[in-house]
Amino acid sequence: MKKLEKTNYLDVLEVDMKRYGRAYNTKRNYRNSLNILIQRYGLDVEKLLAEPKKHGQGVIDTILEEDSASVSIHAHISSMKALLRAYDVEHRIEWKYPKQRERKYRDRLPTVAELKYILNNASLKQKAILLLLISSGMRIGSLEHLRLKDFAYDDEHGLVKISVYSTKTRHQYTTFATNEFWDIFQQWINELKHNNEINDDSLIFEKYYFFNRGRKKIAKNWWTTRISAELNSNLFDKCELLQRTDGNLKFTAHTLRKFFKTACVVSGIPELYSELMLGHKSGIQQTYFRPSDEMMMMEYKKAAERLTINGSSTKLDAGHEMRLKTLEKNMERMMDVLS
Repeated sequence: MKKLEKTNYLDVLEVDMKRYGRAYNTKRNYRNSLNILIQRYGLDVEKLLAEPKKHGQGVIDTILEEDSASVSIHAHISSMKALLRAYDVEHRIEWKYPKQRERKYRDRLPTVAELKYILNNASLKQKAILLLLISSGMRIGSLEHLRLKDFAYDDEHGLVKISVYSTKTRHQYTTFATNEFWDIFQQWINELKHNNEINDDSLIFEKYYFFNRGRKKIAKNWWTTRISAELNSNLFDKCELLQRTDGNLKFTAHTLRKFFKTACVVSGIPELYSELMLGHKSGIQQTYFRPSDEMMMMEYKKAAERLTINGSSTKLDAGHEMRLKTLEKNMERMMDVLS
């Protein structure tokens, strides 16, 4: 076992994760999780390395006393196993804990009426981001890297083609957005151009949403953290329609990705296409068949009306209603497994 110094265990973990090519978000999550385990749940790194099964189980039992969600427990366990591996300690340990726990509250898809309500209470720039997230299925972390040249409006189809960099899977992919988004986005851009020099290479959201011009970033994920707070705290929780009786939100900005996926499924878009638009890597299917951007746009067009919030007249028939309910149940099961 490597010699342990109390001050450098996170550095050892960092080196080990670099060796395995872990993404920045994964490394950040492990570090944050270990800090929480130490400060809140009594994790002692030296004891974990000396008696991983016994001490790790004690930490897990403490977590379980707080009735934490399954996703949180899995994340904490993964971080402890990563630390054990970094110190060449056997990390394939079967700690005892419920693999799946019933959530007290579950995220659910927003209705079109609720999305209209949110948009009516949003500022122009908030509307631009909300409509982009709703109609493209994009992760909020990807917004930071978008340049003006990444947006291309297709006059023939009345849709927007967007070139996106996925911060999670670290690859470039293509998705689309509605004409409704484009109209609001153009209004915001024209408003910005009155007092700012904006060109095709401008990082439009990163630079102009909070007007951070040359300001030193205190962390790599500073923008994602701020935009999450902007939408969840400053917009969603101020909409009375979205409140639970305990004050918690019914959904967050990430739930808009679920809304996008649901619209794709209900509209009959093949799974490969919708997964590519979400920025997921499609594995073996993509190895043998990679649809062109034109083919993807034609499929996206099937869902464009359902992804248009104001002015949408789409109604679900009985068959689509059943498919929607089945999809919601399946996505709830997936959320119990995936963070």
